[in-house]
Amino acid sequence: MEKKEEKKEIFKLSIEEKLSLIQSEIKVPKKQHNSFGNYNFRSCEDILEAIKPILSKYGVLILLSDEICVFGNNEPVIVEEEYFNEELKRIMTKKNIINAQRFYIKSEAKIVDVETSNSISNYAYAREEENKKGMDSSQITGTASSYARKYALNGLLALDDVKDADDPSMSKLTDNDNQESTISLQEAENYIFPGGKCKGKKLKDVMVEDEDYIDWLVTNKKANPTLKKCIEIIEQSNEKKVDRLDLLKEMKDLELKTNSSHEKILETYGVKSDTEMSSEQIQDAIKTLKKYIPEVEKEMTPYDF
Repeated sequence: MEKKEEKKEIFKLSIEEKLSLIQSEIKVPKKQHNSFGNYNFRSCEDILEAIKPILSKYGVLILLSDEICVFGNNEPVIVEEEYFNEELKRIMTKKNIINAQRFYIKSEAKIVDVETSNSISNYAYAREEENKKGMDSSQITGTASSYARKYALNGLLALDDVKDADDPSMSKLTDNDNQESTISLQEAENYIFPGGKCKGKKLKDVMVEDEDYIDWLVTNKKANPTLKKCIEIIEQSNEKKVDRLDLLKEMKDLELKTNSSHEKILETYGVKSDTEMSSEQIQDAIKTLKKYIPEVEKEMTPYDF
């Protein structure tokens, strides 16, 4: 009798109250393991497996649905890309034409009260890859759907999706701000947002997708100091990459102007390709090449005849 009375009391709760109780009760261990990244995670299936026994207890049900969303226009965009030419042993530029449209799966996770039909929903997006090795188009869509549904459920059920605390590769990138100086570039790029609008995303992806948000974080006094340090490390690395490409281009132009042997320059610095040259060596080569630029002939005027 007590159990029946208890169940009646539970059924009288509002959908918000029921969801609050479910959020505090549900436990979804990270049973999946990514051997490449060496971390544990939970899948959409793991969450559903954990929530199903709880649904009947509170008289609710979970509904999942997907919607295809298209962002951007269908006009082609020309993008320049730097690459290293193995045959010529130098940095080259190529132009790629890409479609500006992006297809996203918008997933909805909805919890519904079976008595009142009142509901609460949460949404998440996942972008379809244009192509993925070993997958056909339906598999690509299915992968995006699973990813979006997982994060929609995460938000609805208040599940934390950062890496496990015992993951040594990320332990110093959570709450321990005393180890900022030991953060490597790879660790900074793989910093995962523990909450907020970018919860579960890697910093390197957010820095590409939402520059305004990154600028806001940098100027926000309340932002996590470790997160700010990671942003600084990545930005400094990007600046060095840009400077290096500019230096290589300048060296290439000077080689053409002075008719110098590129192979001879590499031999001088004891390297086999541009990628092995340090920025200091490239700058030294530029300084040397400038000494051999031919004097520009004086421009002729009518008075010279």
